[in-house]
Amino acid sequence: MLNREDRRKPTDEVASAFREVFRKYFPHNEIEDCNGAKIQMSDPDLVADLALAKAVKSYIDEDRGGCGYKAVPHFMQWFLASYIGLVMRDMQPKFEKLYQFLSENGHTKNNRFDWNDIDNFDYILPSQKNRRAMVMIAQNWKVLVIFIDNKIESELHIRELADRMPGKYNIYGKPLTLKHYINNGYQLKYGDNRDEGYVISHKYRGTLNLDMEISEFLHVDLMYDKLWLLNSVLFDVDCLEGIINSEDKKELL
Repeated sequence: MLNREDRRKPTDEVASAFREVFRKYFPHNEIEDCNGAKIQMSDPDLVADLALAKAVKSYIDEDRGGCGYKAVPHFMQWFLASYIGLVMRDMQPKFEKLYQFLSENGHTKNNRFDWNDIDNFDYILPSQKNRRAMVMIAQNWKVLVIFIDNKIESELHIRELADRMPGKYNIYGKPLTLKHYINNGYQLKYGDNRDEGYVISHKYRGTLNLDMEISEFLHVDLMYDKLWLLNSVLFDVDCLEGIINSEDKKELL
């Protein structure tokens, strides 16, 4: 069985090949738009973005006989969902590391971990059966992160939290309160994008060796109006990893 490094090698080679193509065909940061007009840009990354977009459009047009625009919404939704799935596969161990750090240092609700000039707070909640949970709070958002530990795979669910319960006639998908989740043992109604306050749900299995498994575990359901929130949470987890690593280094000194 291939280890993780061996499995990543072909995709890394493809990524390198893309970069070489961009350098070869766009040496002066110049690219043509769909009408053939030349566009000059100072930022090579923007040129690469446009080149990739044109390549995707050409691929879909060829596959759909020149009517590719009809397939773009579905194709891009699948592409983005698979991409976020790959991102979550890399990020899930970082969420676990953050939870372990908060747990080992006793950062509960009454002893929250404050950082970023006290603009951000993080703390764990008491575990319930096979479910663990932590709360992440920033200036303009608050989320609950739920870990579900199963025998074969582990699950990570992020749900936006409300400051108070919605009224009698709840709007579909409106966030629930932290009290609701605690009182219900961190249970989720569906475990996917039908849940109230859905941000992301991801299953993690250390080894993937079947096409069916890869499709299932790397593709996630997205709520496009919540991508900004997902991005903010992932950014904070990345920042916290750096803080945790610096704390670990201090202990070693």
